[in-house]
Amino acid sequence: MNSEPLSFRSLRGKIILVDFWTYSCANCLRTLPYIKVWNEKYANDGLVVVGVHSPEFEFEKKTENVRGAVESLGIKYPVVLDSKYKIWKSFNNHVWPHKFLFDQKGKLRYEHSGEGGYEKTERKIQELLASEEAKKFAGIEAKNHSHRFGAVCYPQTDELYCGYLRGICRNPDGFRHKKAFKYTDLGIYDEEGIYLQGTWKSQREYLSHLRESNLFEDYLLILAKGVEVNAVGSSSSKKSFKVEVKFNGEYLNENMVGKDIKFAPNGQTYFEVSTPRMYRIVESKRYFDGRLQLFSNSSDFQIYAFTFGGCID
Repeated sequence: MNSEPLSFRSLRGKIILVDFWTYSCANCLRTLPYIKVWNEKYANDGLVVVGVHSPEFEFEKKTENVRGAVESLGIKYPVVLDSKYKIWKSFNNHVWPHKFLFDQKGKLRYEHSGEGGYEKTERKIQELLASEEAKKFAGIEAKNHSHRFGAVCYPQTDELYCGYLRGICRNPDGFRHKKAFKYTDLGIYDEEGIYLQGTWKSQREYLSHLRESNLFEDYLLILAKGVEVNAVGSSSSKKSFKVEVKFNGEYLNENMVGKDIKFAPNGQTYFEVSTPRMYRIVESKRYFDGRLQLFSNSSDFQIYAFTFGGCID
């Protein structure tokens, strides 16, 4: 996407930043603004950014979903769809995001996995652009680019998966694989994991809510700590519906709402699910530690995972 097919041979003489990512990954999305800035700042100086989209979930293998994400996220640099993980395997990769920086001769000069390291990564880009090799290939002059990045970080909940493959259900009988089951929440929350109330079906990658109701009686509960909570969700029918959100039994206040949260006239806080993507539920300037509940009244609701953030820029 955004380019003709590229090869290392065709890019000889350029500096190449390869970024492995997937569009529902919170860590990737938090890294994305920095990569977009580097592309804007250094593309004319000889940097080529290539995003390698290697999916985590099945819905991320669909071209139309990735194309929509690339457009909505404002990604202008080339993105290659690696849905069969051929590039992922050839790089011996194992995490999202993961950046690899190659010099003008195609030699790997730097790599960084996960979030952070933005200053160091940018300095490496600048060093290669200002090198004698860069001048030899493109006559590039060294430029004075500088940024200061920093954050305060707190403990955060580890990523939680909702399917039976990697998820942990804390109800007495655990997940009932591929079977519709009426779960009962006993109200005892002493371990991280998924607590369910109502009729749900556990699939390999996700949980499906199977009952329609106007009262939002069925819910999923997790223990959440940090400053940010995101949920990867979808609609089985592509119809839009509401998912109600509460923290410690109350609707979210204005200091906690994420970008996808809306307020109903009665104070209800909710987000609307239609397309398969990551939904930003909680974004707080203060550290929190408590019970987060998602209530569903739709039989189309599918929930894949929760990711958390603990750092405030």
